[in-house]
Formats: sequence, structure tokens, C-alpha cells
Amino acid sequence: MLKFAFHEKTWEEIKELSRSPNSVVILPLGTVEQHGPHLPLGTDTFILEGIIVEGCKKSRYKNHILILPAIPYGFSHLHARFPGTISIDDTLLKEFIYTVGESVLVMGFKKLLLISWHGGHHSIMHDVAYRLKKKFRDSIVVYASIIEMVFDKVKDLLEGPVYHADDLETSLMLALNQRVLLQKAVRDGKTSYLNNYVSLDFKRKSKVKVPVAIDEFTQSGVIGDPTKASRDKGAKILEIITNELSKLLETISGF
Repeated sequence: MLKFAFHEKTWEEIKELSRSPNSVVILPLGTVEQHGPHLPLGTDTFILEGIIVEGCKKSRYKNHILILPAIPYGFSHLHARFPGTISIDDTLLKEFIYTVGESVLVMGFKKLLLISWHGGHHSIMHDVAYRLKKKFRDSIVVYASIIEMVFDKVKDLLEGPVYHADDLETSLMLALNQRVLLQKAVRDGKTSYLNNYVSLDFKRKSKVKVPVAIDEFTQSGVIGDPTKASRDKGAKILEIITNELSKLLETISGF
């Protein structure tokens, strides 16, 4: 039994936890999408769930944190030409996430965290969070894209461009003991275009935002250099990320 799993509690336990002002419910937003020839389709979800569980363990409010089952499918249209990717229309996905969040807040919880590893979910979380706040004025609805939250703290540990199925994601998957076919890892991907206004590399901030089809920039599905990944590097990065998440959870719980 996972200590923090919402769906492993009884309704009486949920009722009691919903009355605590320190309780936080976490809704993880995952994906099923290509991650190159060396990582599984569920990489975003595996990384996200691993980070959340370890971050919760470090929180002093750990007895008041609940993790909902991760939504497995996400908005992944830009990876659609790679076999294995399953993408949900953004309008449908927003309604689904909103309905889950609404259910949590209706039952009495006051604090909800929408969280994702997949960068394509940022605007979706933004829209849902504001809709929920509009209806539940006494609630605290937080949304966080982990990569954006911590990238400045981990970027110096990484080699090559960092964007997709790269050194970062591969190292974290190794540290989390997930399936990695490291012998198939390849460096690949164009990382900038439009006169450097847009960069497919988190190390270089894009000046403007432009949707891209990933297959136009990589044949393997990789944008970055996963050949530089290692378990030790992943463990260091995981420690940094989970510390930051623990701080965020303590701030929300104690507010």
C-alpha cells in the first residue's frame, strides 16, 4: 500500500482528511508519448510519480498529503507522427481535469496541486486552476510544471541540449530504476530556428512561443544527448527536485 495514495483510502479516511486545513491533494498529469528509441512511452508519468512520492516522503506534513491516480494520457499532438503516442484534445483534457478537481474540492478539501513533468500541460493547468478558483473562492489551487520550477538548479549538471528524451530524462529514469535501453540512445535534434527566436533547448530561453511538430526536428524522437546520462547524475538531480517539491508542499500545507 502506498501511504499517499488517495484511491487506497476508505471513504471515512478521506472524510477525516478533508477536514484538515493542512491536507493537500495532488493530481499528477502524465502522458503516453514517444521518448526516442531508448525510453518507454510512459516516461513522463514514471518520472512524475517517482518525484512526487519521494517529495512527499520529505514533507513534514506527509500525513496530510494525498496523491490521486495519475491521468495517463496528455496533450501530445506534436509527437503524434511517432507510433505509440496517444494524445487527448486539449479541450477534452481540460474538462476531464476540471471535473476531477471539482470532485476533490466539493468533498471538502481546500488545497489542490495540479502537477506535470510534460511541458505541454502548462497552459492547460493554468486554465483549469483559474476555473476552479473562480468556483471555489476559499480554495488554494496551485499548478506546477516541475521542469520549469527547478531547471535553473539542475542545468549545470546536464550535457548537451535539454528538451526531450535527453540527458535529463534518461538520467532520472536510470535513478528511478525504470526501463532504459541505453544502448539505443542517440544524440539527435535541431535545437533552434527562426533566427534563434525559438529554441528547442531549455538552456536557451525562447523569446517567443511557437508550436512545433517534433518530427520536423528529429528522426529518432530525441532532442538532446541521452548518451551522456548516468544513474549517479540522475540521483543528484532527483535529490534537488524532490527537495524543491517538498518545500512547495510544506508551503501549501502550512498556508
